[in-house]
Amino acid sequence: MRTRRRHPIQAFLSLSLVAVLSLCFSARAERDVIYSETFDPSPEPYLAVYTPPFVQQARPNSVVLAWRTMGHIKPVVRFGPSPEKLERSLPESAIRWDANSYLRWKMAKRGKFPTLLMLRQAFTLPQFQGIPVGTYHYEARFEGLAPGKRYYYEIRHGERRLFGGDHCWFQTLAALNDLAPRRYWVVGNALTGGLLQTRVHAAMRKIVEKESKPLSGVLYVGDMYAWRRQFGNYLFFQPYAGTLSHVSSWPAGDPYTFATPAQGECGGVASSSKSYYAFEDGPVHFLAVDSMLRDKNLDTMLGWIERDLDKVRRESPRKWRIAFLHHAPFPSADRRERSGNMMALTKILPILDAGGVDLVLVADRPYYARTRLVRTDRTARERDAEPETRLVAIERTKASEGKPPSARGFVLTIVGNGGHPAVAPDQPPPLAVKTVAESGSLLLDISPSRIACRMIDMEGDTADTFAIERQ
Repeated sequence: MRTRRRHPIQAFLSLSLVAVLSLCFSARAERDVIYSETFDPSPEPYLAVYTPPFVQQARPNSVVLAWRTMGHIKPVVRFGPSPEKLERSLPESAIRWDANSYLRWKMAKRGKFPTLLMLRQAFTLPQFQGIPVGTYHYEARFEGLAPGKRYYYEIRHGERRLFGGDHCWFQTLAALNDLAPRRYWVVGNALTGGLLQTRVHAAMRKIVEKESKPLSGVLYVGDMYAWRRQFGNYLFFQPYAGTLSHVSSWPAGDPYTFATPAQGECGGVASSSKSYYAFEDGPVHFLAVDSMLRDKNLDTMLGWIERDLDKVRRESPRKWRIAFLHHAPFPSADRRERSGNMMALTKILPILDAGGVDLVLVADRPYYARTRLVRTDRTARERDAEPETRLVAIERTKASEGKPPSARGFVLTIVGNGGHPAVAPDQPPPLAVKTVAESGSLLLDISPSRIACRMIDMEGDTADTFAIERQ
């Protein structure tokens, strides 16, 4: 979510507060962790788990596993077919770590009096992954895995086991040419770390376990953080630890927290950007779109969307196409969000529609809603004026299958009730056929001929169902 420009005095006070807090965190880190000249930790550093392991970029033959600790470690990662048979170990080259800019500066300039230039760079440069001072981010890349197989893992620091046991496992995706049904969980506005977020997650887990149909992945539709990113990051991951340690996470418009396939590692055209990308899984092609970009960055992303969807249309015309982004394409009363809303309506949706996208998932509003089958339409308002973009309802017929992809239409679904208290809208969104002002999430069951969607409230009850079928 973009913030409005601050007054210079307000910005100065905020920067001063960040400086004081960062120095306090740094002092604690120096007391608890003693570094040598090569930045190696002491044999017994202070350690606390800041973020449990979470899976990223799951593919049929590879997986990325990330975690965070308060204190630097030398991780040893072992994995295998069962907790008792961890027969393989990752080489050091397969594990990378990083910390925020201020902590790197402290380590590099240890023992030297900081200059004003050093302090300015330390407090103004973006923090890596939005994590607080003293926190380290680790990523382990597993290669050469078998498709559709479960692997257990263990992470150690010396003789101390940090993570391991029956609950620490991940499963690779099935082969890309395997068209077996997939299940994805969609959640948005999950930014509180409170009871609502926990209950929404528990309701989904109950359904999955009852039906014995595990998740293939999780789609995050923006707004994942509360307050400042450093604190919201922690609150977001903790309620979902039981799912994130097994299932791959795919965020929309978040270049800070997750390792995203910017170079096309997971299918689709390379975007060269961490905030928007594509990936494929069996019968479906996904696009994560960043609705907060502007100017040249926005034009670059729009060109990438066109190239990516054109490639899918030429090479895999029978694949479903699902796009997810944060901003809903409806005017907002909040002027901070209005620009993103109009950008989604006037710039992004027309390109997704022309590319034959079947389902568009957004958040941005604290409720659930879905439209009927719609298309974008640009009509001139008056002479020499910019054409107005709007959504119009259509009916998909058997004849439409042989027409260009733009004639297919798409269903727009708002999933902004994942953790934030749900609020009923003053007026339902245009063309909405269902609106639910209760906390919940969305399950997608995707097969080659059907996308079945089910909105589940935090009690585990089904509040809405719909399906998109091929004729």
